[in-house]
Amino acid sequence: MARRCYGSTSVVAFLMVCAALVSVINVGQLSVFLRTKRHTAYGPDTGLYSIGYTLRGNLSMESCQAVPDSLVGKLNIDLGAALKSPTPSKYQDMLPGGAWSPKSCVSRQRISIIIPFRDRQAHLDILVYNLVPVLKRQKVAFRIFVVEQFGNKTFNKGRLMNIGFTEARKHDEFDCFIFHDVDLIPEDDRNMYTCSDNPRHMSPALDKFNYT
Repeated sequence: MARRCYGSTSVVAFLMVCAALVSVINVGQLSVFLRTKRHTAYGPDTGLYSIGYTLRGNLSMESCQAVPDSLVGKLNIDLGAALKSPTPSKYQDMLPGGAWSPKSCVSRQRISIIIPFRDRQAHLDILVYNLVPVLKRQKVAFRIFVVEQFGNKTFNKGRLMNIGFTEARKHDEFDCFIFHDVDLIPEDDRNMYTCSDNPRHMSPALDKFNYT
């Protein structure tokens, strides 16, 4: 089940090479304080081509739990929260290029999140604001790639996903690739951003369609 933010002519939910998401919340066309530069997700450095970090962790540590104790379940998402305060501390340990990995254990999978993008900055800000804490609680090592289409021609999401996949493989040996719409936000952190044996659609139901 999912909620979709409005402002897009597309009703296609995001795809993933992984397990199913149950919910995504409608973010609407909001303007938020938490700004990103193009081609990046929060970190001390910016840029799609910011290279130099691998999501492996200390291999002498134990593997993270498949279902971490830190999960909280159904989320109470306040879309206005991003407007009320400075950048939260939960983003301060993000590494260059939008990367993060747990320090207390070795993540079971290294995740690449690929977001096709054009002229949806408010949606991107809100997505990252809400998605990053979920990924951290799930103890997955992740890196976010925002792939922006240049120019005013028809938006080609399929091509952007292919480009994002190609670029992501230059940065690390990822175990899992997630193709994520910019206007979808998970509503339950028990829906793991991890891969199974077969490709999986992550948002089988949206709030826009009453979760049917």
